[in-house]
Amino acid sequence: RGLGDVYKRQSLDEAERLQQLLNELLLYAKPQVLQLAKVNLGEFLQALVAQMRALPEAIDRSIDLRQIALEVEILGDVNKLKQVFMNLFRNACEAIAPGDTVTCELINGTNPAQVCICIHNGGDPIPPEMLPRLTEPFCSTKASGTGLGLAIVKRIVTAHGGELSIQSDALTGTTVSVQLPVADPKN
Repeated sequence: RGLGDVYKRQSLDEAERLQQLLNELLLYAKPQVLQLAKVNLGEFLQALVAQMRALPEAIDRSIDLRQIALEVEILGDVNKLKQVFMNLFRNACEAIAPGDTVTCELINGTNPAQVCICIHNGGDPIPPEMLPRLTEPFCSTKASGTGLGLAIVKRIVTAHGGELSIQSDALTGTTVSVQLPVADPKN
């Protein structure tokens, strides 16, 4: 009876893993159709971080919001943006040790019509040869990763007219920056 239960659990775990992979493949392959609405980035990030703190990846880790301006608005698909930032926060939390901190801040983008959301962790750096390939499908630095998370993130950010960049080194850790166009105040 005991061994049968173990095999049954392993089979269920494998079926769940395959279902998750299939869902990610379908999500990656599907065209990004956006349901656009004005999104207050400060409120959005505060609510998202409150949700993130309850997830297993964030247990014993801090997520610190810095310089979160409440008046910055973008035109975006809330559900797809939630998917983007949950993925980025999860990755950042998985890359650090218990007791460490992930920071998130809003800064001005490279041009005045953009805002930049930067998520930083001080974990081990991503190998330099991997950095340019991280958003390619099936490229992962995680042993159990599918390599679709950042590929999907990039597609969603691009569909919003934004840009995704990743910088990582041993001195400063890893920073993922998402630049998005600010909402036209006339709309």
